[in-house]
Amino acid sequence: MKNKSYGVWSGTALILGLIALAFTHKWLIFLIVYITSIIILNIRFSGTDIIKSKDRTIEWEDHIEKLPDDNNKNEFVRLISDFFIIDNIKPESFYANYQILISGSRKICKSEAKLHDEVDISDLGTKSIDTVASPYDRPIGLPKWFIAGYPDITNWIKNSPNDRLEKIFDNLRGDSFLNVDGKITNENLRKLVDVYKKDNNLECI
Repeated sequence: MKNKSYGVWSGTALILGLIALAFTHKWLIFLIVYITSIIILNIRFSGTDIIKSKDRTIEWEDHIEKLPDDNNKNEFVRLISDFFIIDNIKPESFYANYQILISGSRKICKSEAKLHDEVDISDLGTKSIDTVASPYDRPIGLPKWFIAGYPDITNWIKNSPNDRLEKIFDNLRGDSFLNVDGKITNENLRKLVDVYKKDNNLECI
């Protein structure tokens, strides 16, 4: 969950504070230790998140030439910046999922790799991609890059009642909801990811 790290370091701070209270029997010292521990641990975890983000950026820079066939390079760079880096999506998982989508199933992807004497990357694909790999099993309005990067959210949309989705998108309709290609706009996709992350961990991280 989104607040998992917060729970870890706040719990640790509380334990340190209680230890101080047990030894000193003074509430003032307990509060000082507790608050100081929160500040120190918060800085530590924030720094870890920054390092992870930088590492993921480097990984995506190394994979940028593996451009999916339905996106131009400039658009894909924006997607990496606005989605994959923010959400810590693994390039390996994305490209494996994308290849499975192109093939239509993990099984076909394996067969095609063997037939063309290519490296089979399908095993790097995540679990949820199997439920939406076929075009007939995918929700309409989602671009392939989104399905590949967020197969768990795609599956969540697929199984969500319409009233829940309408609430998430604030009942948006028409041009403000879909782009010229009939796909959900990136702005609304970003909103969807953020809503999902409030209660769930992403699969491709």
